[in-house]
Amino acid sequence: MNRQRQKTENQKSAGDRGQWASKREYVLVMSGNVVGLGNVWRFPYLCYKNGGGAFLVPYGLLAVVCGIPLFLLETSVGQYTQEGFITSWRKMCPLMQGELI
Repeated sequence: MNRQRQKTENQKSAGDRGQWASKREYVLVMSGNVVGLGNVWRFPYLCYKNGGGAFLVPYGLLAVVCGIPLFLLETSVGQYTQEGFITSWRKMCPLMQGELI
């Protein structure tokens, strides 16, 4: 009986999910989640260590060509499955977990 009650409570809480006020709020929250303060502090050091301004060209190119599409893929899959980035792969393809069966 308790399991059934927990199931209905979980369904109610899933239905009461909040909404983003605007697209700008969503983009700012997601970029803050991905970037983090540690990466902001470490980036100038990595630029200096790996060649200064010459490092920025391939970094920017790879961020635009690979990083942004993968970020959009993960967020759309997470939204579709209503799970987090990592746990959404369990629903889409169980082999993507990384464990051998």
